Amino acid sequence: MAAMPDPSHPLPFHRQCHIDWLMARRRMTRLLLPAPPPPPISTWSTPELVELELPPAAAAAPAEAQQRRPRRRIEPPMPLPDELPPEIPPGDRSSDPAIALRLALAWLDEVRGCGPLTMALVRRAFAAVTPFSTGDLTSRRRNLPLCHLRQMAITACRLLTGRSLPMIGMAFGGLDHTTVLHAFKKYRALAEAIIAGHEQELEH
Repeated sequence: MAAMPDPSHPLPFHRQCHIDWLMARRRMTRLLLPAPPPPPISTWSTPELVELELPPAAAAAPAEAQQRRPRRRIEPPMPLPDELPPEIPPGDRSSDPAIALRLALAWLDEVRGCGPLTMALVRRAFAAVTPFSTGDLTSRRRNLPLCHLRQMAITACRLLTGRSLPMIGMAFGGLDHTTVLHAFKKYRALAEAIIAGHEQELEH
């Protein structure tokens, strides 16, 4: 039979460390116990619910101010003229952005007197002189010729109509204004030169 340890003598160092570790683990376990669940909502009082949903500052505001919502700036729908120029035959259409802009400007000259120049007309002009439709220009397709033509159409809308970048993005399928800004910076110099040359031809 093994002899009982004498309590007057200290425990070996490794056993004392083990006991200290066990005690520390027990204390940490008690501290890390999950918190009791919150009381059910049915036990809350009515004033507490009102304070949670409506702070005092918001309660003091007038009812009209609470109902205000930021309105999105959307271009009003502008109907196209009843008589539009005929579309260019498929064999004469071009996928080159510069040539497409020249053809679109010539197409737009025939409808300038029918009403204000809108983004819908610019989209229709590019659809009439390129192999792509209006739905293609406002879609999410990313093939290279269509992307270049869409960027040129965006630049033409900015220069010819003066609309803001977010409004142009919404007119082309909900594009972000940064995407519109990238397209405008890419083709701005070329489009300005083509438009200036076209205006000089009209003057002479």
